[in-house]
Amino acid sequence: MFESDIDVIYKLIKQNFDIVEYNDKRKKNYDDRIDFGYNSLHLLVKYNEARLNMIEYSDYRHIVFEIQIRTILQHSWAEVEHGLGYKSQYEIPKDIRRRLTRLSATLEILDEEFVNIRDDIEEYNRGIDHIEKVLKTDLNYNSLMTYYHDSPIMSELTQIICEQFNISVKEEPYIISELRVVKRFHNLGYMYVHELDEFIIENRDNIVNFAQSKLRFLEKNKYFNPYDIFVWVSLIMLLNQGVDDPENIISNEMFSIPSKNEVDKGIN
Repeated sequence: MFESDIDVIYKLIKQNFDIVEYNDKRKKNYDDRIDFGYNSLHLLVKYNEARLNMIEYSDYRHIVFEIQIRTILQHSWAEVEHGLGYKSQYEIPKDIRRRLTRLSATLEILDEEFVNIRDDIEEYNRGIDHIEKVLKTDLNYNSLMTYYHDSPIMSELTQIICEQFNISVKEEPYIISELRVVKRFHNLGYMYVHELDEFIIENRDNIVNFAQSKLRFLEKNKYFNPYDIFVWVSLIMLLNQGVDDPENIISNEMFSIPSKNEVDKGIN
């Protein structure tokens, strides 16, 4: 949960419960507070009439309970403060209290930075919604996913493979991370999406031939994971660079790797 989600969760609780007591302990929400420390939103709530009209909740009409809302970092501070601050029977020395205050300030900065990073990622993703923009971006997991969904050549290859083998598509994008496909492209010198796109277009026939060599033994009613195309593309890149046996480099390949001659000639 991000810090900005606290108010969102509060609104949801307010819609479904009656608020008996509202106690905002988030120090940054007070104009006259410049210190750091415990941050949390505490609520005393009870079931509202709409819920109490349900038979299963009718016995709980007079029950009031507490809900505390805070991020994992805010909760970490609460645990640290309670564990360290209340075990001593004497007042904590000033220098130690100062160090605790610095730690609290650091956690608050981290919470804010996590929100900023999330917002920046969302803004980045909104900026690569169209293929023209995708082609100009760095090659990374998000841009590769968008490229797959928006690229005409990827749609064409997927359709050709499905029609040739009469198989359906089952998207399993986890293979991109599992086989470190993006890192593999980077190691092969492909740093931008447009570079990958140009290679795929130029090697369209080789990719189809590669697919034939891998999928020809599939039984009927088997599915095809279109993200495998990116794995095959990386193998063709290796073959084009003179690597005779990419299988020695990519130890996690699920299929045997065809030779460069097989890729060039195709399998009929």
